[in-house]
Amino acid sequence: MTIKLLETLAFATIVGFALIGCSSKTDAAASQDTSKTTVATTMPEYKEAAEVWGRVLACKANFDHIVEEKNWKSVHEAAFAIRDEVLLLPDASKPLGDHLVKVKEQVKQVGSLAEQLDAAGDAGNGPKVESLAKEMTETLNGIAAHFPEGALPKEASRKANLPAGDHDH
Repeated sequence: MTIKLLETLAFATIVGFALIGCSSKTDAAASQDTSKTTVATTMPEYKEAAEVWGRVLACKANFDHIVEEKNWKSVHEAAFAIRDEVLLLPDASKPLGDHLVKVKEQVKQVGSLAEQLDAAGDAGNGPKVESLAKEMTETLNGIAAHFPEGALPKEASRKANLPAGDHDH
């Protein structure tokens, strides 16, 4: 197989997992799942944060795909899915100590960006969505930077446990 074909297959697999895992239409049974998905972390004290971050990355992959496809009307669901997972991060990140304050500030920024993405997507304002999507990426990277190397996964988990139904916004 060529490298290009392998890259395409890998991308399709990740997007497939993200679409399945980040759908806001998960059934009630799936939303109750406290999945034992193992996430690679070399630091046991960050196990819960690593699991949350794996789901954030899965939702982010779905979001990126929606933005890439210019599916502006679906941006809000994907942005709120990221927000919903990121909101779980501070409670899972107590070992961060002083860095937790900065993480909480950036978590609020993710919420604000989700609201702005909702408005821009509903208005069909593609350039604004793309600009805000870059800011979302930078903010998420900023959150990850507060964690020690190896504490958070670099790849999405297979499943994001989101509540059934539409996301509150």
